[in-house]
Amino acid sequence: MDDLSFSLPTRAGIFALLTYLLPRGWKIPGRKTVKSDMLLLSKLLRQCVDELILRNPSKFAMALDLWTSKNSVYAFCGSVGWLIDNDWVLREFVIDLLPLDGDHSGAASGRLMFHSLKERKLVGKLSASGGDNASRNGPLCETICKLMWRINLHLDARNMQIGCAGHVLNIVAQTIYHVLGITEDPDVVDYYQETRQFALGYNSADDPEVIADTQLMAGEAVDLASKTAGRALAPSDPDSDDSESEVDSNGDISAEGHSTDDDDIPPAPTKKAKKPTWKHTIVDKVWSSL
Repeated sequence: MDDLSFSLPTRAGIFALLTYLLPRGWKIPGRKTVKSDMLLLSKLLRQCVDELILRNPSKFAMALDLWTSKNSVYAFCGSVGWLIDNDWVLREFVIDLLPLDGDHSGAASGRLMFHSLKERKLVGKLSASGGDNASRNGPLCETICKLMWRINLHLDARNMQIGCAGHVLNIVAQTIYHVLGITEDPDVVDYYQETRQFALGYNSADDPEVIADTQLMAGEAVDLASKTAGRALAPSDPDSDDSESEVDSNGDISAEGHSTDDDDIPPAPTKKAKKPTWKHTIVDKVWSSL
């Protein structure tokens, strides 16, 4: 079945077979049924997104990114958006997925995105664009702002673009180390492409090496505690020469066999507690002056 063409359901033989097997009145799906259903679903979802943006008094922010297939045949510009509705609920939605023909530059992507928003009457509700700090995102925002100025919609490209915080911190740190001669120039080799796979915040509870060391230390502590308890419970040898004290029949301890009854140590004198002193406040001074 994998080698058969998609036009097989439209042939007379398979059509007669499906007509015989399916209940009466059942419409036989064609080879374009899935495509038409997906286009209809996309149209309905787009209408819902447009109504949400237009009826909301606040503006929305979007994020763009480009995707290219491994064989570099297909390329798309995807965009998602966020806004806060009247109930102060953050809403997230897909704006568009635009195919790129040949030009993958930021200016070309900006023109496509602008015309898509203008066609849907959403360009006036745009407030910001977020994304990574790739070189194409700057021209993308500049192109959108220039086209908006032509229709009397004023938006500054410098205030419009919101860069990736993790990428910005990485570039700053790499630039400092590059000046010190430790790392490569971030314009030549961007270490963020390697470090982006790690989390921005470090949590020692999730580090496997820390977990292994903690378990090892806990095991060593248990072994040490068991050895210490075993030595404390072991019986002492009465004939041992290491003993420096003896216990008499009355329970008094004497050093080297001598009694300590005559060596009573007087108790230390106790200090008398000082009487609390009354601290005069401003109110007391006022009353005393009356």
